[in-house]
Amino acid sequence: MEKENKELKKTLDETEKNFKEKLSAMAVEIEELKLKAKERSKTPDSTRSSHSQDKEDKADNASNDSKSSKEDKKEQESAEEKEKQLFKRKLIRDMAKSPSVILKDADAQYYDRAKNPQKQSQDRIESKVWKMEILPFLEEKDQRPKMIAKIKSVISDYIPGKYRSQIWPILIGNPLQMKRKIYDQFCASMEVRPLDEKVKNQIKEDLTRTYPHLKSFNRGEALNDELQYLLELFHFARPDIGYVQGLAYPASMLLMYMDRYHAFKCLVNLIACRPFLKNLYKFKLEEVRLVCRVFDRFLKNKLPQVQKHLERNNITSEVYLIEWLVTLFCRNFHINDVAKIWDLFLLEGESAFLKVALKIFQIIEPEIIQKDYAETLYSLRTCTHDMNINHLIYSLPSSSLTQEKFEKALHKEKEKLKQKTQERSKSMFG
Repeated sequence: MEKENKELKKTLDETEKNFKEKLSAMAVEIEELKLKAKERSKTPDSTRSSHSQDKEDKADNASNDSKSSKEDKKEQESAEEKEKQLFKRKLIRDMAKSPSVILKDADAQYYDRAKNPQKQSQDRIESKVWKMEILPFLEEKDQRPKMIAKIKSVISDYIPGKYRSQIWPILIGNPLQMKRKIYDQFCASMEVRPLDEKVKNQIKEDLTRTYPHLKSFNRGEALNDELQYLLELFHFARPDIGYVQGLAYPASMLLMYMDRYHAFKCLVNLIACRPFLKNLYKFKLEEVRLVCRVFDRFLKNKLPQVQKHLERNNITSEVYLIEWLVTLFCRNFHINDVAKIWDLFLLEGESAFLKVALKIFQIIEPEIIQKDYAETLYSLRTCTHDMNINHLIYSLPSSSLTQEKFEKALHKEKEKLKQKTQERSKSMFG
């Protein structure tokens, strides 16, 4: 042990000695440099050698070259920035009539297309297909069935944003025969008989919680005012349903892609004529629980390990699924990404939402089955934040959960519920 200590001390002493020697050598070099600098300052400009003058000339030329290269670089960057801004404007103009469309990935899209000629040609082909094979159906009277069939035959993953303002209203339909004249009458009537201040304040408070991270929906912004008016008008026009918390999500999705009249027409037809959404926003818990049971059945068949894990931790589908459905996944994904889920919903039906929920569980299965109760709940709230929506939609299972299968399963659950209620009434009244 003493021998090792001595050797260690010896190496430390040698290191210290070498360090001191280097320091002293550096000090000598510094002094020499200082002396040379003093001598140069004493010599007049006229006695400078031609060699030093040449050096200065070369340095000047180099600086001029560097300046010119910097200027060229700046010009190139400004040209690229202009091109990027033009691309953004084109995207905004194409994606929707509303000027408040939020483009989260505009920069990424620009660079992706600028650097990828194959992507550019693919976009051009896709645009031609939509213009030549789908948009002509807009002129026909009974467009919806043909439109759905045609889109399903052409679509790769979702409807291009610039066509949603034209295609979504056709996919939603207008069974209530809402016309602009009726809309104008509602607007005029609401001016004469304004809503109760309680309802207005409730909507205002809910809007601050709907999209707190999106500036376009902040209080005072044009889109926020449009959304407030749209929800007030819905409450006025449909007092049988009225305004309920969560209704801002479908309303905002529609306003993203169309003007207020078309958004109102679509919202009224969606909520009033689709039992799934009507039950959801009227908070008919019994009906919503039936949907949860249907989802449980599909989850058990598709991902039995996940279902067992949730049952072990006493986590029912009502805990997470109702929130996903009421918010239409708007809290889980960016609003532009949710539009892609809506494309599927309008093409396939309500089963699309359950399909997305199943896919989320399929993605998180390996990590979630290892967690306890609290960690599982936390995962269900945050797991979608880093998910790639394009990958999720593209890899959705096509046959495992169709609208037809969903409706059959829902009908079975309703029949079971009827039998139970009949048995209870029999037992109660003998």
